[in-house]
Amino acid sequence: MSSIEPAPPPGGPRLWAASAARGVAWLLSRLLLGAVFYGVFTPLAALRRLAGREPLGLAWRPAHAPSSWWRPRNPRPPSHFEKSS
Repeated sequence: MSSIEPAPPPGGPRLWAASAARGVAWLLSRLLLGAVFYGVFTPLAALRRLAGREPLGLAWRPAHAPSSWWRPRNPRPPSHFEKSS
């Protein structure tokens, strides 16, 4: 048996494993979120635009259109705010 043994890794053997796991989790979360964004949300938005749906109403307006983006709203009746029984 030898009297010379290798030194243990600094911080113990679990420190490097935790660092590696944190790095893998960081990478995979970005890859998965990117895949969902570009694989689901981007095609849905493109299809909605092709269908003419524009929920924010920010389409280009001709020069003779009003200069304000304000859209008047109809107020809700007071009964709407009453507690239901």
